[in-house]
Amino acid sequence: MRNAIAGSEIRLRRERKAEMKNLKNQKGIALVMALMIVLLLSVMAAGLMYTVISEKQINSSRQRNAEALYVTKAGTYEAIGRIGYGYSVGSETTITEDLNAASGITPNWCCYIFLNPTLTGIYCKRSMQSGTILPYTVTGTTLADTAQALVVTYKTYDADGNGTLGKEEVYYYNNRTRQITLGHTGGTPADAYPVFQIIARGRQGTARKTMITELVVTSANSNVKAAIRSYAPIVSSGTVNICAHNHLATTPTGLNPPNCYTARADTGWHTKNKAVHGDLYQHCTVWGDSFATKNVNSYCTECGCLPGSESNSTIDYHGSSTKSRGNPDDITDSPAPMPTLRDMLGLSVTDYNSITWNSNTNPVSGFTKVTGDLSITGGFADGEGVLYVTGDCKIVGNYNFRGLIYCEGQFTNSGTSWILGAVAAAGGIETKVSGNTTIMYSREMISRVIQKAMGGGATIIMQREVD
Repeated sequence: MRNAIAGSEIRLRRERKAEMKNLKNQKGIALVMALMIVLLLSVMAAGLMYTVISEKQINSSRQRNAEALYVTKAGTYEAIGRIGYGYSVGSETTITEDLNAASGITPNWCCYIFLNPTLTGIYCKRSMQSGTILPYTVTGTTLADTAQALVVTYKTYDADGNGTLGKEEVYYYNNRTRQITLGHTGGTPADAYPVFQIIARGRQGTARKTMITELVVTSANSNVKAAIRSYAPIVSSGTVNICAHNHLATTPTGLNPPNCYTARADTGWHTKNKAVHGDLYQHCTVWGDSFATKNVNSYCTECGCLPGSESNSTIDYHGSSTKSRGNPDDITDSPAPMPTLRDMLGLSVTDYNSITWNSNTNPVSGFTKVTGDLSITGGFADGEGVLYVTGDCKIVGNYNFRGLIYCEGQFTNSGTSWILGAVAAAGGIETKVSGNTTIMYSREMISRVIQKAMGGGATIIMQREVD
């Protein structure tokens, strides 16, 4: 019994001794655990910091790319706006070729737009930016800078693969048929504009964006019937020149017939027709007593020429200095109803009702409406737009106007006036044109003033980003 008890005590002492030894061996484990926890927290903190920094970099990159894209769009819309200004090569504002040149367009034409161009030998223009400079173009000092310029070209296709572009390898948009074709198949430049291609490059920090935009210049489909259209009798006396052979919108102010088809190096300011691919444009060069006729000329019709004078009553010319020329020269006792202003503008009811009319007539700019009578004296500045008078309209001073004059009452001119576009009078006892009067029809001019007043004038058909 004693031996059993003694043996148990010995075992207990051995077990206690072993436990004490184990406890001595576990000294420092808390430090190891603490270090492991600190290490784990450090790794987690580093991961979180990396994620935060990466997200910040990604967001910054996205912001720079978005800003570069907006800059690119700004350059694109500067080019679109300047294309809409028209075709006057001598103007710093306009960028396009004169599409009405006798030789036609240059297929490989290219315009570079710089902040401050100093280059020579290429077709380049100064950017219209003001204030904060947007980096979609650079200062032009060397030919190497063209790679960072805002660029406008024609859309072309080298159909024969010979590496040289011909006029038949330029894409055109026909405003009459509303179709895009390769090559100019007919009509006047006012009806068939080349398809433009804009290459805009935007920069913001390290971000770079390039956008290519293709657009067509649309033409307002005005429905003017004659250079001067009247419901009442038309009575002309004095020095009166009415020419309804379709004139270019760039016809110089003050130019009078018959100089409208002779006072230009490439033979005139009348529009031209081109019937076959590759042919040169041909001017409508019609004026003079030899063409005083009631007949309609098919070639003039293709060029967009209209009757010189049209009335639902009589037309009386007094004196050898009074001339009306057109296609035909005049139409008396017209069976056609007198068009309304909306008809002449070629607008839908919705678009016409959306017009915001100006009331300021000095100068006329855009859509201008006068309630009651209007008398234009020598104190009036030159006007451009659509002038709508609900009463009588009288011109008694010197006045130059581009666009359409439409009055619900009687139209009278006894001063010195020069009008590029058209005149219409829906009422009154007679439409009286005397003094020193020049009225030259221009479909392109009327279309432009409508476009400028309504906004638009160009339609984007394709837009894409490229690397």
